[in-house]
Amino acid sequence: MCIRDSYSIATLNTTKIALMDGIVMGGGVGVSVHSEIRVATENSVFAMPESRIGLFTDVGGGYFLSRLRNNIGLYLGLTGARLRGKELVQVGVANYFVKKDNLQELENQLVSQVNDNTTQDHIVSIISKYTEKVEQKYQREEVINELFESNSLADIY
Repeated sequence: MCIRDSYSIATLNTTKIALMDGIVMGGGVGVSVHSEIRVATENSVFAMPESRIGLFTDVGGGYFLSRLRNNIGLYLGLTGARLRGKELVQVGVANYFVKKDNLQELENQLVSQVNDNTTQDHIVSIISKYTEKVEQKYQREEVINELFESNSLADIY
């Protein structure tokens, strides 16, 4: 997937739904993070591994990572750390968590009920029937915020 493809997906004038059930890295990040509705499962693993080897994050990484609260995006972008399952909701990469056992039924409902005239609110009401409540605070959030709060990379490293 090239940058032009990621931009095209991000700017589509339609509600996009990403069901992230598995590894979400590279092109999977570009397809999913620009969606208005992002669903994670206990199988979801998210990372920007290119940053572990010193490369810049692509697929709009600088855009969406910079919008995560309390320096979590900076942490993910500089370390390539992985997030799993509910952690994606806790940091804001996903906005819903659905257990894998319910994912197929959710997908069936979306396929049968969503069309060009379906509102985003209606889509959310369908997804809400399958979601599990997730504690909003990421367990490492305070430490990450403290360690990555600086105006220079030299201070962080």
